[in-house]
Amino acid sequence: MRAWAAALLLAPAVVLAGGAPLDEIRQAFVRHGLHAPDGAALEGLGASGLAEGLRRIDPHARWFPPADYAREQADDAGVGVGAALSRWGERLVLAPYGEGALARQGVTSPVALVSVDGKPVAALSLREAAGRLAGAPGSTVRLALAAAGPAGAVRELTVPREPYRALSVESAEESGSPVVRVRGFVTRETRTLLGLAVQGLPGARGPLVLDLRDCPGGDLFEALDSAGLFLPEGTPLGETRDRGGRRQAYAAPGGAKLRGGSVVLWVGPGTASAGEVFAGVLRHYGVARLVGERTFGKCSSQTDLRLSDGSVLRLTNREVVLPGGESCSGGGLEPDSPVGREELLDGATLLRLSF
Repeated sequence: MRAWAAALLLAPAVVLAGGAPLDEIRQAFVRHGLHAPDGAALEGLGASGLAEGLRRIDPHARWFPPADYAREQADDAGVGVGAALSRWGERLVLAPYGEGALARQGVTSPVALVSVDGKPVAALSLREAAGRLAGAPGSTVRLALAAAGPAGAVRELTVPREPYRALSVESAEESGSPVVRVRGFVTRETRTLLGLAVQGLPGARGPLVLDLRDCPGGDLFEALDSAGLFLPEGTPLGETRDRGGRRQAYAAPGGAKLRGGSVVLWVGPGTASAGEVFAGVLRHYGVARLVGERTFGKCSSQTDLRLSDGSVLRLTNREVVLPGGESCSGGGLEPDSPVGREELLDGATLLRLSF
Protein backbone atom coordinates (compact mmCIF):
# COMPACT_ATOMS: atom_id res chain seq x y z
CA MET A 1 0.00 0.00 0.00
CA ARG A 2 2.92 2.31 0.59
CA ALA A 3 3.31 3.41 -3.04
CA TRP A 4 -0.03 5.14 -3.18
CA ALA A 5 -0.26 6.23 0.46
CA ALA A 6 -0.94 9.97 0.66
CA ALA A 7 0.20 12.08 3.58
CA LEU A 8 -2.65 14.59 3.57
CA LEU A 9 -2.89 17.04 6.44
CA LEU A 10 -6.53 17.95 6.95
CA ALA A 11 -7.80 21.07 8.66
CA PRO A 12 -7.29 21.05 12.45
CA ALA A 13 -10.20 19.76 14.49
CA VAL A 14 -11.04 18.96 18.06
CA VAL A 15 -9.19 15.86 19.21
CA LEU A 16 -10.73 13.80 21.97
CA ALA A 17 -8.38 13.26 24.90
CA GLY A 18 -6.45 10.08 24.18
CA GLY A 19 -8.55 9.41 21.09
CA ALA A 20 -8.88 10.04 17.38
CA PRO A 21 -9.71 13.40 15.70
CA LEU A 22 -13.25 12.39 14.79
CA ASP A 23 -14.19 15.50 12.80
CA GLU A 24 -11.18 15.04 10.52
CA ILE A 25 -12.03 11.38 10.04
CA ARG A 26 -15.57 12.30 9.01
CA GLN A 27 -14.24 14.92 6.56
CA ALA A 28 -11.83 12.36 5.08
CA PHE A 29 -14.61 9.90 4.24
CA VAL A 30 -16.73 12.66 2.69
CA ARG A 31 -13.88 13.96 0.54
CA HIS A 32 -11.87 10.86 -0.32
CA GLY A 33 -13.90 7.68 0.22
CA LEU A 34 -14.76 5.35 -2.66
CA HIS A 35 -18.46 5.57 -1.79
CA ALA A 36 -20.48 8.44 -0.34
CA PRO A 37 -20.63 7.64 3.39
CA ASP A 38 -23.86 7.08 5.27
CA GLY A 39 -24.64 10.18 7.34
CA ALA A 40 -25.88 8.24 10.36
CA ALA A 41 -22.74 6.08 10.36
CA LEU A 42 -20.56 9.21 10.24
CA GLU A 43 -22.41 10.82 13.15
CA GLY A 44 -22.24 7.57 15.10
CA LEU A 45 -18.43 7.55 15.13
CA GLY A 46 -17.14 7.80 18.66
CA ALA A 47 -13.97 7.20 20.63
CA SER A 48 -15.61 4.08 22.02
CA GLY A 49 -15.92 1.34 19.43
CA LEU A 50 -14.11 3.37 16.78
CA ALA A 51 -12.85 0.31 14.86
CA GLU A 52 -16.37 -1.06 14.50
CA GLY A 53 -17.73 2.35 13.54
CA LEU A 54 -15.13 2.73 10.80
CA ARG A 55 -16.02 -0.69 9.38
CA ARG A 56 -19.67 0.36 9.11
CA ILE A 57 -18.54 3.12 6.75
CA ASP A 58 -15.77 1.24 4.96
CA PRO A 59 -15.14 -2.46 5.72
CA HIS A 60 -11.41 -2.00 5.21
CA ALA A 61 -10.90 1.34 7.00
CA ARG A 62 -8.52 1.56 9.93
CA TRP A 63 -7.22 4.29 12.21
CA PHE A 64 -3.60 4.17 13.46
CA PRO A 65 -2.24 6.12 16.44
CA PRO A 66 1.13 7.65 15.45
CA ALA A 67 3.28 5.01 17.17
CA ASP A 68 1.30 2.11 15.68
CA TYR A 69 1.62 3.52 12.17
CA ALA A 70 5.37 4.04 12.60
CA ARG A 71 5.78 0.41 13.61
CA GLU A 72 3.78 -0.81 10.61
CA GLN A 73 5.94 1.21 8.23
CA ALA A 74 9.25 0.06 9.73
CA ASP A 75 10.50 -1.67 6.55
CA ASP A 76 9.04 -5.05 7.54
CA ALA A 77 11.67 -5.44 10.24
CA GLY A 78 10.82 -6.63 13.69
CA VAL A 79 11.22 -9.25 16.38
CA GLY A 80 9.28 -12.49 16.40
CA VAL A 81 9.22 -16.23 15.76
CA GLY A 82 10.14 -15.85 12.09
CA ALA A 83 6.68 -16.18 10.54
CA ALA A 84 3.85 -14.03 9.26
CA LEU A 85 0.59 -14.31 11.21
CA SER A 86 -2.63 -13.99 9.21
CA ARG A 87 -6.21 -15.16 9.22
CA TRP A 88 -7.28 -17.68 6.61
CA GLY A 89 -11.02 -17.78 6.98
CA GLU A 90 -11.68 -19.00 10.53
CA ARG A 91 -8.09 -20.02 11.27
CA LEU A 92 -5.04 -18.14 12.46
CA VAL A 93 -2.08 -19.29 10.37
CA LEU A 94 1.68 -18.89 10.78
CA ALA A 95 3.57 -18.81 7.47
CA PRO A 96 7.29 -19.31 8.26
CA TYR A 97 10.04 -17.21 6.71
CA GLY A 98 12.74 -19.24 5.00
CA GLU A 99 15.57 -18.35 7.38
CA GLY A 100 13.48 -17.72 10.51
CA ALA A 101 13.46 -19.36 13.92
CA LEU A 102 10.36 -21.44 13.17
CA ALA A 103 11.83 -22.78 9.91
CA ARG A 104 15.00 -23.86 11.71
CA GLN A 105 12.84 -26.12 13.83
CA GLY A 106 11.51 -27.86 10.75
CA VAL A 107 8.32 -25.86 10.18
CA THR A 108 8.74 -24.58 6.63
CA SER A 109 5.13 -24.49 5.37
CA PRO A 110 2.07 -22.62 6.68
CA VAL A 111 0.52 -24.15 9.82
CA ALA A 112 -2.53 -23.39 11.93
CA LEU A 113 -1.75 -21.71 15.26
CA VAL A 114 -3.65 -23.42 18.10
CA SER A 115 -2.25 -21.85 21.26
CA VAL A 116 0.48 -19.55 22.55
CA ASP A 117 2.08 -20.41 25.92
CA GLY A 118 -0.76 -22.82 26.55
CA LYS A 119 -3.56 -20.30 25.89
CA PRO A 120 -5.90 -21.00 22.95
CA VAL A 121 -6.02 -18.35 20.22
CA ALA A 122 -9.07 -19.43 18.19
CA ALA A 123 -11.31 -16.73 19.67
CA LEU A 124 -8.70 -13.95 19.51
CA SER A 125 -8.47 -11.18 16.97
CA LEU A 126 -5.41 -11.07 14.75
CA ARG A 127 -4.07 -8.16 16.77
CA GLU A 128 -4.58 -9.96 20.09
CA ALA A 129 -2.87 -13.11 18.85
CA ALA A 130 0.05 -11.08 17.48
CA GLY A 131 0.40 -9.47 20.90
CA ARG A 132 0.86 -12.88 22.51
CA LEU A 133 3.57 -13.77 20.01
CA ALA A 134 5.45 -10.52 20.65
CA GLY A 135 8.27 -10.26 23.15
CA ALA A 136 11.85 -9.22 23.76
CA PRO A 137 14.70 -10.57 21.59
CA GLY A 138 16.11 -13.71 23.16
CA SER A 139 12.93 -14.64 24.98
CA THR A 140 11.01 -17.78 24.00
CA VAL A 141 7.38 -18.64 23.36
CA ARG A 142 5.62 -22.01 23.38
CA LEU A 143 3.49 -22.66 20.31
CA ALA A 144 0.97 -25.40 19.56
CA LEU A 145 0.69 -25.89 15.81
CA ALA A 146 -1.85 -28.04 13.93
CA ALA A 147 -0.50 -30.29 11.20
CA ALA A 148 -2.06 -30.37 7.76
CA GLY A 149 -4.61 -33.02 6.92
CA PRO A 150 -7.80 -34.29 8.54
CA ALA A 151 -5.98 -35.91 11.47
CA GLY A 152 -5.07 -32.44 12.72
CA ALA A 153 -2.17 -33.65 14.90
CA VAL A 154 -0.87 -30.87 17.15
CA ARG A 155 2.84 -30.28 17.63
CA GLU A 156 4.28 -28.16 20.45
CA LEU A 157 7.49 -26.17 19.99
CA THR A 158 9.41 -23.65 22.06
CA VAL A 159 10.62 -20.98 19.65
CA PRO A 160 13.03 -18.08 20.30
CA ARG A 161 12.07 -14.54 19.41
CA GLU A 162 14.61 -12.96 17.08
CA PRO A 163 15.04 -9.88 14.89
CA TYR A 164 14.03 -10.49 11.28
CA ARG A 165 13.39 -8.73 8.01
CA ALA A 166 10.71 -10.31 5.87
CA LEU A 167 11.25 -10.46 2.13
CA SER A 168 8.27 -10.24 -0.19
CA VAL A 169 9.44 -13.19 -2.32
CA GLU A 170 11.16 -16.41 -1.23
CA SER A 171 12.23 -19.59 -2.97
CA ALA A 172 11.09 -22.72 -1.15
CA GLU A 173 10.27 -26.40 -1.52
CA GLU A 174 7.09 -28.37 -0.99
CA SER A 175 7.42 -32.17 -0.95
CA GLY A 176 10.69 -31.87 -2.88
CA SER A 177 9.34 -29.58 -5.60
CA PRO A 178 10.40 -25.93 -5.97
CA VAL A 179 7.82 -23.21 -5.31
CA VAL A 180 8.15 -19.43 -5.16
CA ARG A 181 6.33 -17.77 -2.27
CA VAL A 182 4.97 -14.28 -2.90
CA ARG A 183 4.12 -12.78 0.50
CA GLY A 184 3.16 -9.30 -0.64
CA PHE A 185 3.89 -6.57 -3.15
CA VAL A 186 6.47 -4.09 -1.90
CA THR A 187 7.38 -1.00 -3.88
CA ARG A 188 10.54 -1.43 -5.97
CA GLU A 189 11.20 -4.88 -4.50
CA THR A 190 8.73 -7.61 -5.41
CA ARG A 191 8.96 -7.43 -9.20
CA THR A 192 12.76 -7.69 -9.06
CA LEU A 193 12.81 -10.49 -6.48
CA LEU A 194 10.15 -12.43 -8.36
CA GLY A 195 12.13 -12.25 -11.57
CA LEU A 196 15.31 -13.41 -9.84
CA ALA A 197 13.55 -16.25 -8.03
CA VAL A 198 11.94 -17.60 -11.20
CA GLN A 199 15.15 -17.31 -13.21
CA GLY A 200 17.02 -19.16 -10.44
CA LEU A 201 14.75 -22.22 -10.54
CA PRO A 202 16.17 -25.48 -11.94
CA GLY A 203 15.13 -26.60 -15.41
CA ALA A 204 11.37 -26.65 -15.49
CA ARG A 205 9.58 -29.95 -15.11
CA GLY A 206 5.96 -28.99 -15.05
CA PRO A 207 4.43 -25.60 -14.28
CA LEU A 208 5.89 -22.72 -12.31
CA VAL A 209 4.20 -22.73 -8.89
CA LEU A 210 3.73 -19.39 -7.12
CA ASP A 211 2.40 -19.61 -3.54
CA LEU A 212 0.11 -16.65 -2.80
CA ARG A 213 -1.73 -18.23 0.15
CA ASP A 214 -0.12 -15.73 2.53
CA CYS A 215 -0.26 -12.66 0.27
CA PRO A 216 -2.55 -10.05 1.87
CA GLY A 217 -1.78 -7.36 -0.70
CA GLY A 218 0.57 -4.39 -0.74
CA ASP A 219 1.45 -1.98 -3.52
CA LEU A 220 -1.13 -2.27 -6.31
CA PHE A 221 1.24 -0.89 -8.94
CA GLU A 222 3.99 -3.33 -7.95
CA ALA A 223 1.45 -6.15 -8.35
CA LEU A 224 0.48 -4.93 -11.82
CA ASP A 225 4.12 -4.58 -12.87
CA SER A 226 4.82 -8.08 -11.51
CA ALA A 227 1.96 -9.51 -13.56
CA GLY A 228 3.45 -7.68 -16.54
CA LEU A 229 6.58 -9.86 -16.25
CA PHE A 230 4.53 -12.67 -17.80
CA LEU A 231 2.76 -10.63 -20.51
CA PRO A 232 3.79 -8.81 -23.70
CA GLU A 233 4.47 -5.10 -23.46
CA GLY A 234 1.30 -3.03 -23.72
CA THR A 235 -1.09 -5.80 -22.61
CA PRO A 236 -3.99 -4.18 -20.69
CA LEU A 237 -3.79 -5.01 -16.96
CA GLY A 238 -7.01 -3.36 -15.83
CA GLU A 239 -7.95 0.01 -14.45
CA THR A 240 -8.86 1.90 -11.29
CA ARG A 241 -12.04 3.94 -10.78
CA ASP A 242 -12.82 6.49 -8.10
CA ARG A 243 -16.12 7.80 -6.76
CA GLY A 244 -16.28 10.52 -9.38
CA GLY A 245 -16.03 7.98 -12.20
CA ARG A 246 -12.47 8.93 -13.12
CA ARG A 247 -10.58 6.02 -14.65
CA GLN A 248 -6.91 5.19 -14.96
CA ALA A 249 -5.85 2.30 -17.19
CA TYR A 250 -2.63 0.31 -16.80
CA ALA A 251 -0.64 -1.81 -19.24
CA ALA A 252 2.26 -4.23 -19.01
CA PRO A 253 5.62 -2.45 -19.09
CA GLY A 254 8.44 -3.37 -21.43
CA GLY A 255 11.71 -5.00 -20.47
CA ALA A 256 12.76 -8.60 -19.98
CA LYS A 257 9.98 -11.15 -19.63
CA LEU A 258 9.89 -14.39 -17.66
CA ARG A 259 9.92 -17.81 -19.29
CA GLY A 260 6.92 -19.13 -21.12
CA GLY A 261 4.93 -22.14 -20.00
CA SER A 262 2.12 -22.66 -17.54
CA VAL A 263 1.89 -21.03 -14.13
CA VAL A 264 -0.06 -22.29 -11.12
CA LEU A 265 -1.02 -19.93 -8.30
CA TRP A 266 -1.86 -21.29 -4.84
CA VAL A 267 -4.54 -19.06 -3.34
CA GLY A 268 -6.90 -18.91 -0.38
CA PRO A 269 -8.61 -16.58 2.11
CA GLY A 270 -5.19 -15.09 2.92
CA THR A 271 -4.84 -13.94 -0.71
CA ALA A 272 -6.23 -10.41 -0.84
CA SER A 273 -6.16 -7.03 -2.53
CA ALA A 274 -3.05 -6.66 -4.72
CA GLY A 275 -2.52 -10.42 -4.49
CA GLU A 276 -5.98 -11.00 -5.96
CA VAL A 277 -5.36 -8.46 -8.72
CA PHE A 278 -2.09 -10.19 -9.67
CA ALA A 279 -3.86 -13.56 -9.77
CA GLY A 280 -6.89 -12.22 -11.62
CA VAL A 281 -4.81 -10.60 -14.36
CA LEU A 282 -2.73 -13.72 -15.04
CA ARG A 283 -5.79 -15.98 -15.09
CA HIS A 284 -7.65 -13.63 -17.44
CA TYR A 285 -4.95 -14.09 -20.07
CA GLY A 286 -4.74 -17.86 -19.60
CA VAL A 287 -1.23 -17.62 -18.17
CA ALA A 288 -2.11 -19.01 -14.73
CA ARG A 289 -4.45 -21.53 -13.14
CA LEU A 290 -5.63 -21.07 -9.54
CA VAL A 291 -5.46 -23.91 -7.01
CA GLY A 292 -6.77 -23.61 -3.45
CA GLU A 293 -9.68 -21.84 -1.78
CA ARG A 294 -11.69 -18.76 -2.74
CA THR A 295 -9.69 -15.57 -2.19
CA PHE A 296 -10.56 -12.85 0.32
CA GLY A 297 -12.54 -10.55 -2.01
CA LYS A 298 -11.02 -7.07 -2.01
CA CYS A 299 -10.27 -5.61 -5.44
CA SER A 300 -9.75 -2.08 -4.22
CA SER A 301 -6.91 0.23 -3.28
CA GLN A 302 -6.54 2.36 -0.20
CA THR A 303 -4.89 5.61 0.74
CA ASP A 304 -3.31 6.64 4.04
CA LEU A 305 -4.33 10.11 5.22
CA ARG A 306 -2.22 11.76 7.91
CA LEU A 307 -4.31 13.71 10.40
CA SER A 308 -3.38 16.80 12.38
CA ASP A 309 -2.43 14.87 15.53
CA GLY A 310 0.01 12.64 13.60
CA SER A 311 -2.36 9.66 13.47
CA VAL A 312 -3.31 8.07 10.15
CA LEU A 313 -6.64 7.03 8.65
CA ARG A 314 -6.54 4.31 6.01
CA LEU A 315 -9.61 4.27 3.78
CA THR A 316 -10.68 2.77 0.45
CA ASN A 317 -10.52 5.31 -2.36
CA ARG A 318 -10.49 3.35 -5.64
CA GLU A 319 -12.01 0.20 -7.07
CA VAL A 320 -9.75 -2.03 -9.18
CA VAL A 321 -11.29 -3.50 -12.32
CA LEU A 322 -9.63 -6.54 -13.89
CA PRO A 323 -8.96 -6.74 -17.66
CA GLY A 324 -12.25 -8.52 -18.29
CA GLY A 325 -14.19 -5.66 -16.69
CA GLU A 326 -14.98 -7.47 -13.44
CA SER A 327 -13.98 -6.78 -9.83
CA CYS A 328 -13.17 -9.39 -7.20
CA SER A 329 -14.55 -7.27 -4.36
CA GLY A 330 -17.08 -9.12 -2.23
CA GLY A 331 -16.94 -12.49 -3.97
CA GLY A 332 -13.22 -13.09 -4.38
CA LEU A 333 -11.70 -15.34 -7.03
CA GLU A 334 -12.98 -18.91 -7.27
CA PRO A 335 -10.09 -21.36 -7.87
CA ASP A 336 -9.99 -23.50 -10.99
CA SER A 337 -9.06 -26.46 -8.77
CA PRO A 338 -10.70 -25.97 -5.35
CA VAL A 339 -9.56 -27.81 -2.21
CA GLY A 340 -11.05 -28.41 1.22
CA ARG A 341 -10.21 -26.30 4.25
CA GLU A 342 -7.59 -28.69 5.66
CA GLU A 343 -6.02 -29.35 2.27
CA LEU A 344 -5.08 -25.69 1.89
CA LEU A 345 -2.32 -26.32 4.44
CA ASP A 346 -1.19 -29.51 2.69
CA GLY A 347 1.52 -28.76 0.16
CA ALA A 348 1.52 -32.32 -1.18
CA THR A 349 -2.16 -32.10 -2.11
CA LEU A 350 -1.70 -28.71 -3.74
CA LEU A 351 1.24 -30.01 -5.75
CA ARG A 352 -0.75 -33.00 -6.95
CA LEU A 353 -3.46 -30.66 -8.24
CA SER A 354 -0.86 -28.37 -9.83
CA PHE A 355 0.61 -30.92 -12.26
